[in-house]
Amino acid sequence: FVDPAAYDFRLRPDSPAIDSALGGLERGKDMYGSAPADVPAVPNTGAGDPPYADRGACEYVPPPAGPEKP
Repeated sequence: FVDPAAYDFRLRPDSPAIDSALGGLERGKDMYGSAPADVPAVPNTGAGDPPYADRGACEYVPPPAGPEKP
């Protein structure tokens, strides 16, 4: 988690909970309103549909890509 001591239970980029949940549970959106999103850099080890949902109350949302450097 990002900072459990401060009750920040968002997933860190290196969390094993990313893309590893049972996706067929009709979870819908997380506590912040984010739908399950595939993280291309993380293998999908979850089951169901989608196979890339995250475990826990918070879906990992990668930071937006910055502008390309020349």
